[in-house]
Amino acid sequence: MPTAASRRFPRPAATWSGCSRSTANAAARSRGSPAVERRFGQDLNRSPHPENPGAGRVSKALLDKTEHSGKLFEKLDLEGAELNGASFHDCRFAKCNFSHAQLLQCRFDGCEFSGCNLSLAVLRGSSFREVSFSSCKLVGIDWTAARWPSVALGGQLRFDECLLNSSSFFGLYLQETKMEACQARDVDFTEADCSHASFIQTDFAGATFHQSKLVKADFSDAVNYAIDARSNRISGARFSLPDAVNLLRSLDIEIVD
Repeated sequence: MPTAASRRFPRPAATWSGCSRSTANAAARSRGSPAVERRFGQDLNRSPHPENPGAGRVSKALLDKTEHSGKLFEKLDLEGAELNGASFHDCRFAKCNFSHAQLLQCRFDGCEFSGCNLSLAVLRGSSFREVSFSSCKLVGIDWTAARWPSVALGGQLRFDECLLNSSSFFGLYLQETKMEACQARDVDFTEADCSHASFIQTDFAGATFHQSKLVKADFSDAVNYAIDARSNRISGARFSLPDAVNLLRSLDIEIVD
């Protein structure tokens, strides 16, 4: 049985060997996101502009306690910065650095993150509604510190080809969440409700599933998971061979060739 210590997640690894899809799968599963062509902070409803004004650190006063809608932020460097009360609606973040940032009481509504680094960011009191992350690094994040809606809503988060190692989703409502072609090593899903979630092609080496609800979750082509069929609800879930054999390890049976 998990103790309070089981909610703590280990120190994240310093490097990542990569977890990209094959070329064929990448083409077949492409989301068709437009290329980043607009200037930092330009309204997305305006015509594209080929210029790139340059990247670098910007004053957090630009973002703090302000509202932003329909903007694209490119190559922001907010490493270790503190954002308090910022609100973003239908915004896009491309190749931005939020590592070690303090995102406090912020709101992200309908936003997209592409190629961003949010490792070890603190999400205290921040909310994420219909937010997607593509090819992002999100190592060592405690998602339980974020603000989740009082009414359970499915499909609030999507992760595609992301690095999620050493993070915690302990006890969270993750129904219909997409976590596809990701690396989710040493991630804690204890008591999380992952019903109808899609975990296609994700690497779960060292991940913890205990008292988790995985009803009709899709683990097709996922690898390295260790799920105890007796302590997790897995009815209707989908698994692929050969990794599906791991489900039998929790049963008091002997497997012979």
